[in-house]
Amino acid sequence: MKKTLALIMCLVALVSITQAKELSLESAKEILLEKNLDYKVSLAQIEQAKSNKLSSLFSFLPTANVTASHSRFDEDQQMIGGYSTQYGLSISQTILAGGSKYYNNKIQNESYLMQLENKRQTIIDLTVELESLYYDALEATKYLSIAERSLKISQKHLSTGQVKFKQGLISKEDMLRLELDVNNKKLALIDQDSKSVQAYKNLKDHLNIEEDFELVDITEDSFDEPLEEISSLNDISKNSIFNNLWTYAERNNSQLRQNHHSLQISNFSLNMKKMSFLPTLNLAYNKSWSATEASSSFDDSGTLSLTASLAIFPLANKYHDMNAQRESLNESTLNRQILSDNLQTSLLTILNSYYASVARLTVAEKSYELNTALFDKFEAKLWNNTFSVEDMLDIEIDLANAHETYVSSKYTYLKMKSSLKQLLGIDSDQEFNRILKAEIKGE
Repeated sequence: MKKTLALIMCLVALVSITQAKELSLESAKEILLEKNLDYKVSLAQIEQAKSNKLSSLFSFLPTANVTASHSRFDEDQQMIGGYSTQYGLSISQTILAGGSKYYNNKIQNESYLMQLENKRQTIIDLTVELESLYYDALEATKYLSIAERSLKISQKHLSTGQVKFKQGLISKEDMLRLELDVNNKKLALIDQDSKSVQAYKNLKDHLNIEEDFELVDITEDSFDEPLEEISSLNDISKNSIFNNLWTYAERNNSQLRQNHHSLQISNFSLNMKKMSFLPTLNLAYNKSWSATEASSSFDDSGTLSLTASLAIFPLANKYHDMNAQRESLNESTLNRQILSDNLQTSLLTILNSYYASVARLTVAEKSYELNTALFDKFEAKLWNNTFSVEDMLDIEIDLANAHETYVSSKYTYLKMKSSLKQLLGIDSDQEFNRILKAEIKGE
């Protein structure tokens, strides 16, 4: 009984070891963010920017210092009391410092916001790259399944053909065609297996994981996009959708948002240079207490002072610094326009490619269904000797090509959707589908 129980436990353990864990796309995203160094760097940059922002905010507070000293004198100085003790308190508040503190705080705030946006951009970019590798692995797996299925069909045809050849129902030439078809399918299977292994490895390396896993497919049932409505859009509707999506991208594209913060920083830096010509004002209060050996108590004294300072020479360096910053701002403004134009062109290109991928997916799915039905019909005719081997092989090739075209169309569509989400600054399918449905309905 004990041996039987031990054997069962060993078998259960063996099954659990050999059974690969499923890896969905969402789980892969979680693993990536947990291990990716670029993402960790973006988090560290946020903390650094946050500290700089708080530091600039606390610079507005007054400064206070406490001093204390105790001195003993030589014998020839005993007439002043033998020792002297002094305490002091000084408080200083900068009223005007050429705008440096005010604009430095503004700059640090914008830098912090820019790092937050950089983190969002990092997540979106990493997600798009991961989705591409994930889809590549799924696509390669599907191609491998197609190759395996094609080989099984060819082997089935060959086995049946051998029987019919012995019965004299098909010629030697037909047998050679069937044997060649099996050999070609074996070569195709070897190629697809190699590609599948490489795509699988690329995904594992990107996720930095050692464990084997089984990919969870993206089924057509999970598509929430109105594909039929998209494929039937006319040019007027497409143009309206493009304009609305570009308006959305101007607000949400991460590159444009980071560029906006960069422009703000340049603008604040220019204002800081302008205000450097102003005087600095500082209000200070000093209080001191002192006592000697001869005195019985501390004497105190206090002073309140307002200090103004204005640089009168040289000023040329400040003037040229201001002009240099002004040109830097102009350069940043022009770069933003270039970036905006390039993104607008990219959006139009990607959106048209997205429309094409939707149309191709719809047609490819229908074509695969028709080829499957046609194959089943003519396969029966072949074994009833009402259809030639050569024609059957052509139908078999058409079915495999239709299946591969459908698989290619499906994952091309998913990749185009990822690219479109990236440009729009969207990091979830739910948000993308919501926006797309609203645009198609004209809301």
